[in-house]
Amino acid sequence: MFGGIPEYVDCADRLDTYFGNCSEVRICVPIGSSSHDLFADSVADFNLRPVPIGDFYEMFIKGKCNVIAGASTAIAEMILRNEGYTGDYKLGETIFLKEPYSMVTREDDKKWSDFVNWVFRSLLAAEEQNITHNTASKFMTTTVFGEKYKDMFVNAIQAVGNYGDIYRRHMEDFVPRDNLKSNLLNNGSTGLHFAYPLGEPTESPDPIAGSTTHSITKKEGKLRCGIFDREGFGKEIVSTTARRWQGMDADYCYALSASLFEGSTNKVVFVHLANFADSFQALENGLVDVVAGVPLTLEGDVNETSTGKGYTFSIPYFYGDANGPLVQDNVSETPEGALSLVTREDDSQWSDFVFWVVSATFIAEEEYITQKISKDMVGVSAFGPSFVNMHRHTIGAVGNYGEIYSRNVESIVPRQGRNLLNSNPFGPQHWSFFG
Repeated sequence: MFGGIPEYVDCADRLDTYFGNCSEVRICVPIGSSSHDLFADSVADFNLRPVPIGDFYEMFIKGKCNVIAGASTAIAEMILRNEGYTGDYKLGETIFLKEPYSMVTREDDKKWSDFVNWVFRSLLAAEEQNITHNTASKFMTTTVFGEKYKDMFVNAIQAVGNYGDIYRRHMEDFVPRDNLKSNLLNNGSTGLHFAYPLGEPTESPDPIAGSTTHSITKKEGKLRCGIFDREGFGKEIVSTTARRWQGMDADYCYALSASLFEGSTNKVVFVHLANFADSFQALENGLVDVVAGVPLTLEGDVNETSTGKGYTFSIPYFYGDANGPLVQDNVSETPEGALSLVTREDDSQWSDFVFWVVSATFIAEEEYITQKISKDMVGVSAFGPSFVNMHRHTIGAVGNYGEIYSRNVESIVPRQGRNLLNSNPFGPQHWSFFG
């Protein structure tokens, strides 16, 4: 994001450093920052001023540059005022670099990670329900983490208030929430699908022997994917020559197969499941490696009733009924809740692999990469040399999210609301999944 003297910020927002007054744009960026890396490729050297981080604000205040680039929290007007700047100032409207902030835990304790995630989600849910620290006792209780933590959400809200309270207390003066709309609550009228940034490339070894990913590709030679019978999501088509499943859920199974087996979609063994309880039991008993089309819920994530275990959900790929996640066990003809791919919790790398296959379809749509030009997808090294092309294979097999939706679901549930992509200019991105 850019900040600075208004007329030059408007130029920078358009990446216009050539015409009229825009040729006078001088952009200061901290040396070695992500903004420096980004704009070094898109802004002419003459207009870019890389500076040591310690001199960043001073260079702007002294007029050595008329625009500064960085995260919204780093270039907020209040910070510049506190540094002594007295001139006109504005923040740009274009977000060039996505850097969503999160709490981070280790992967070796899934229950603790779940605990952290759902405490955060409870703060969002409290705002959705207009519950503050003064009325926290109205919030739901839960025993999914044990009787000892029955009031965990109530206690959290009593301590700090809801998400809106926290934002107003700490961030509103720096970055007004209405100016950075991704921090607003999503009410179902705008897109919620978000293409998370891949981050810096890292070299990793191939999956170790005994891991799920290694077992599927090197031992079993097939992917076992649980699926439900639902129009537009999973339907078995039987012809005189073959049996094949089609639908949105099926496409994500094919996408996984392609990412695992160098583009092949013929390595999937579909396992028809009758209900959600069956899906969790099939995972627990090792009958399937993944299940497609299960709504993300607190209980399913932490302590599912029929197995007494928690499971890992991918980023959702379909948002059904606006009232939130499905809580009953029956699979409805028109899916409800936030549908995801689900895996066991005992292999975090496999769960991560599944997560990023789903994410690839959103990344491709955001970058206008279709099935025909899937080779334009960036290589991924996080899962080892054998899977560098996993995202290219994913999109080559099923296309981007828009193509998947149009092919399978558009005629049944026209694409709108949360099923749209949340991309520049970004809209509200916060939703609790509590329903």
